[in-house]
Amino acid sequence: VDVIISNCVINLSPDKPRVFREAFRVLKPGGRLAVSDIVALAPIPNELRNDWELYTGCIAGASLIEDLRVMLREAGFADVRIEGERESEQSWLGVLSDLKARGIKLPPKLAVADGALGFWPALEQVWPSCAKQRCWVHKTVNVLDKLPKKLQPEAKERLHAIWQAATRKDADAAFDRFIDLYHAKYDKATSCLKKDRAVLL
Repeated sequence: VDVIISNCVINLSPDKPRVFREAFRVLKPGGRLAVSDIVALAPIPNELRNDWELYTGCIAGASLIEDLRVMLREAGFADVRIEGERESEQSWLGVLSDLKARGIKLPPKLAVADGALGFWPALEQVWPSCAKQRCWVHKTVNVLDKLPKKLQPEAKERLHAIWQAATRKDADAAFDRFIDLYHAKYDKATSCLKKDRAVLL
């Protein structure tokens, strides 16, 4: 792998050092890791770290900047730079344009990201032929957040059945079953899923 781009996903992992170690393992010598995520400027209290909504928003899982530097260096990365900038189309345009200038000659086949407004228009400018896929990790968490806790384990399995389906036909069928099962009582959850159907499947 030449380049790994991560858009607000690593904060959802309970084991960031392992994420960084695996990223370093699969990268070629001289490969690059570019991460856009929320960082903490001060320790986050435990009551906030345990807040479900803050977790799904990638806030509760944020790490201190110096902790991130240590994790990245211990994973093997050199020339670690952490730049504070609000995620935007312009910031992503800078990242993608820089990657292109550094030698990515063939456009990527597929980009997977959450609903970040800045990434998608920047991708369209730099690599318009790249296929777009919405991140199922973020979508799953967002949908479950709109369901009662007692229903979440079963609903999670049903959501997994969609993206783990063997064929597009099976995925469509699993998607429709989920909507049919929950839309009457939990319209917010099914609406959250339905609105991104085209870029999820």
